[in-house]
Amino acid sequence: MSWKRRIGRKQSINQNPDTSQLKTNAQIFNKSEASSARTDTINTMVAWFLRSGSLILLTVGIAKLLGSFGNDGILDQDDPVFKVSLRFLTRWVGSLEILVSIICFLSRKHGFSAALIAIMATDFAIYRVGMMLTGSHRTCPCLGSITGFLHIPNVLADRIATMLFLYLIVGSYVAVFWLWRTGVLFGTDRTVSATLSKVVSNE
Repeated sequence: MSWKRRIGRKQSINQNPDTSQLKTNAQIFNKSEASSARTDTINTMVAWFLRSGSLILLTVGIAKLLGSFGNDGILDQDDPVFKVSLRFLTRWVGSLEILVSIICFLSRKHGFSAALIAIMATDFAIYRVGMMLTGSHRTCPCLGSITGFLHIPNVLADRIATMLFLYLIVGSYVAVFWLWRTGVLFGTDRTVSATLSKVVSNE
């Protein structure tokens, strides 16, 4: 009896060869749709980060530049890391941040923009390590002296600068890794790059 059942099952499979193939194709299609949706979601997140990261650099750069023209006596003191006046340093770094943010806003090479933000964030990290190595207890002048104008306590200003720094360095490294993985970092994947451009243009 079991022998006849086996033969019947084989005959049923042979009579419907397209059924299993259709199921396989459906599974492949579903996986492809899920993968495409996940890729679009990550592309959207990367696009938003590039915009927000550029805006942060622009805002902080303007704050540094405006603050460098103030009368705060601390601006005439030497920076513990670079040994130049804080007034000169904030003007130079602020101008650089504004320049980088403008390039990121105008550039359609998303991998290049992500790399620029990653480089700036890495420079901030190196500067903070330098401050710790010199034993300086001064708060990081990342936001310029504009915090004094807004009556923001130094401790709160340093926390805000730290959060912005962490957002930039983590977000930029994740964006660079994703764009490198998808081939956009060096401009080889036009599909993902086009998706990013579409997301940015629709903001």
